[in-house]
Amino acid sequence: MAPPDSASHSAPTAAGEQPAPLGAHVRRLLALALPSTLSQLGAMLLMVVDVVMLGRVSVAALDAASLGRVWALGTMVLAMGLLYGLDPVATQAWGAGNRRRYEGAFGSGVAIALLATVPVGLLWLLTGPSLRLFGQQPALTDEAARFVLAQLPGLPFLLLFLVARQYLQARGSVLPAMWVTLAGNAVNIFLNWVLIFGRYGLPALGVVGSGLATATTHLFLAVALLLWMRRRGDPLDWRGAWARGRRRREVVEVLGYGWPVALQLLLEIWTFQLAT
Repeated sequence: MAPPDSASHSAPTAAGEQPAPLGAHVRRLLALALPSTLSQLGAMLLMVVDVVMLGRVSVAALDAASLGRVWALGTMVLAMGLLYGLDPVATQAWGAGNRRRYEGAFGSGVAIALLATVPVGLLWLLTGPSLRLFGQQPALTDEAARFVLAQLPGLPFLLLFLVARQYLQARGSVLPAMWVTLAGNAVNIFLNWVLIFGRYGLPALGVVGSGLATATTHLFLAVALLLWMRRRGDPLDWRGAWARGRRRREVVEVLGYGWPVALQLLLEIWTFQLAT
């Protein structure tokens, strides 16, 4: 088992020992919070870059991407919330030194990510009709649907990246996801530039090109983080984790924590999405 990074989990204070001073707790909190914050900002920046770069194509392309993002994010938070149920299970297992349950939580997360891809993907397939129900213009909804559907191949990879990120975060390892997300932004900007505007002899794909760039970036995020885990000798029996994690009891436990988070995110996000 390779040593965790500088933000790895430390054992709780033994009975009778003096608690660490406040300054040590603050430093510990910042060591965890700052990389997590940068990682989250990087994930949000992926969405912003698509819309900003399409704004250089036309107002119609900018409108379509903005509207498509409303539907894509508003439906994807369902899967994201379910996956956040991984946090308490994996964190408790790591703190208790229960490697078997910790790895099982990873397998459960993978199973839920793959299962959640189906309903979210179906909702993405219904982007055009759904947006027209909200009174949007047919021409605009057609372009928004093309933008969302181009991202569909990357959806399971985005969810797998979230599983790996939450799995590492449960033991206090927050730097890998931060660096991978920052690298993913560079990949996304480059691919958007190539595919939207047609560089290196490729056709200018506009809205569809931006969607394909996002899907490819999501693939990069998942592969890069999983490869990092493997190269660093992460304490994970991949086959065993999958076998244990897809058991009904383990999956239900993660879902039990995740569904209230998913409901909260849906209510919170759609409060703003409907206004948009």
